[in-house]
Amino acid sequence: MVPHPPTEQARVQMNLPTNASTKMNIAARSWIVTVVLAIGGTVLAMTSASGEESRTPSAGRGAGGTTLSADYKISANDLLDIKIYKDPDGSGQFRVSKDGSIQHPYLKNVKVAGLTESEAARRFISALRNGYFVNPRVTVTVLSYAKMRFVVLGQVNAPDTYEVPANRKLTLVQAIGIAKGFTDVANQRKVVLTRIVKGKPQSWAINVKAMMDSPERYRPIYIQDGDQLTVKENLF
Repeated sequence: MVPHPPTEQARVQMNLPTNASTKMNIAARSWIVTVVLAIGGTVLAMTSASGEESRTPSAGRGAGGTTLSADYKISANDLLDIKIYKDPDGSGQFRVSKDGSIQHPYLKNVKVAGLTESEAARRFISALRNGYFVNPRVTVTVLSYAKMRFVVLGQVNAPDTYEVPANRKLTLVQAIGIAKGFTDVANQRKVVLTRIVKGKPQSWAINVKAMMDSPERYRPIYIQDGDQLTVKENLF
């Protein structure tokens, strides 16, 4: 006679793993492998019901190796990588125009400025479903962002030229912080802001110490592209 495999009840009595527990163990091992792969740096892509591929944000994206946050808003002059699953003709790199749109071979003008990567992907999915694809899968990645440059000189701990996303609202105090703050001999009461206005440089002396001590009394001063901050030495 050919022996039959033990039943579920017999497995329990014999202290053998049941089919259910075996399945749970396999599932648990599967989760462990997934976690190990994630920790090892492997990006596992899953496709949601909406068609947008969810993925782990990659470090070092954007200009100068800067990691862009998930809530970064696309702006004019950004370079986007748009991938449509299994459609190389509709995939590629696209520059955002001054009016905030891109020229796509299928959709012509697509407005993307002011959207996050995920929001832009959903906009493409919605547009492509209108006569092009049944269930398109789309990812949008910012390869490089439009930059705002400013210079911080003098008595700060890291004088240099800095770049931030052009659509970032950066205050003068925050700009000093990016330059690692004032040195011990900095004159915080007289920081010179130089800005090009109508083609000509203009300068203002700003009491940054007062702004930091009583922020509720002062309107924030926002950095513009090309600004220069010069921190003088405090003369005792």
